[in-house]
Formats: sequence, C-alpha cells, structure tokens
Amino acid sequence: MIACMCMVPLLTVFGDVIGVFGGWFVATQYLDIASYTFTSSIDLFVVPHDVAGGLVKAAVFGVVIAVLGAWYGLHAPGGGGRGTRDDAERRRSDRLHLL
Repeated sequence: MIACMCMVPLLTVFGDVIGVFGGWFVATQYLDIASYTFTSSIDLFVVPHDVAGGLVKAAVFGVVIAVLGAWYGLHAPGGGGRGTRDDAERRRSDRLHLL
C-alpha cells in the first residue's frame, strides 16, 4: 500500500511535467507563442494549492487502488492461483477463437 501511495503521486508529477512540456512545444512550434510568454503564464495560472491538491488526490487514489486490489485478490473464489489459472485458460481460448 505504501508503494502505491508513493508511486501514484510520482506518476502524477511525471505526467504533469510531460504535459507542460508538450504544451510548451505546441505553443512555441505551432501557435508561434514566445517561450517567455508560455513560462510566465505558468507562473500566473498555476497555484501551489492546485498542485498540492492534485498530489493529495493521487495519494488517496493510490491507497484506494492498493486496498481494492488486495481485497479482491484475497477474496477471489478458489484463491489467487485459481483466478490466474482461469484467466490464463480464458486467454488461450480467446486466441484460438481469433485464429
């Protein structure tokens, strides 16, 4: 649970950085907006409260993902091994249907 609680916010930060870089690229290359204008608008419109709220929300989602995954994994009919075995058989039969 701790790993999921730490990694989901880290993935959120990674996605935010990639999104800002993509927005900068589109703004400077296709919309002919100066790089300075783009970066100064980040300073104007991004407030620390929004960033912190997004990270807290991501941490809560990480906990929810971990708890629900553990809950459904522990309550799988026949145990975890049977569920994965049935899933593997289902995938094999799906491949045969595709042929």
